[in-house]
Amino acid sequence: MRHTLARPRGEGRGGGASGAGSKLPTRNSWRAALLAVSAHTSQRSAPFAAAAFSLAAAAAYRRLTWRNFLVSVRQTLRFTVMTLFIICGSITFSQIMAFSQASNGLTAAVLGAGLSPLELLAGMLLILLFLGCFMDQVSMMMITAPLFMPVAQKLGLEPVWFGVLMLMCLEIGLATPPFGLLLFVAKGAAPDTSMREIIVSVMPFILLALGVVGLLLAFPELTLFLPRFIMR
Repeated sequence: MRHTLARPRGEGRGGGASGAGSKLPTRNSWRAALLAVSAHTSQRSAPFAAAAFSLAAAAAYRRLTWRNFLVSVRQTLRFTVMTLFIICGSITFSQIMAFSQASNGLTAAVLGAGLSPLELLAGMLLILLFLGCFMDQVSMMMITAPLFMPVAQKLGLEPVWFGVLMLMCLEIGLATPPFGLLLFVAKGAAPDTSMREIIVSVMPFILLALGVVGLLLAFPELTLFLPRFIMR
């Protein structure tokens, strides 16, 4: 009888369901918060940080209105959809190249040209620099990586070193005329400045970046010493 009539441990006056219900939401909310924080990687947290700082900047300049907010969301959706379509097309292209064995044929043709590894590497980097004048970096990387990486592997090039060189050329492509993305960003930030002045002003930075690419080509250890130190 004592065991039958005894109130269960942790049961309050409102009954066991209400007592447990008063504790479970708190625990679940903490768990949900921890899962939300841990689930966001650097790639996922970057858009949230950019959106938060954009809203803070708009509020600081007293431009945070519903009209401006809707315009920014509409433009963001437009560029996002365009980028996703480019990525889908690039992935389709790379899959077709892989299934049709066309990448293997191109790799064999390039390797059979009789050029040295340094000449082939310089040619691939020049192609990236040329494409950077007309294309965005996502589509460039998705199109050229399935073609260039097999060639680099056949030549025995270090993948990390070659990847860093590709990223440097893609970064330079952001500022190369006539369709570099950073040129139009600078034009939007300074509308009174002509495009000619913007192009002339970015040329020293492009030359410095090309100098860095030259140093990485001449001294690969500048790129590889840190990964090798970490992998020890």
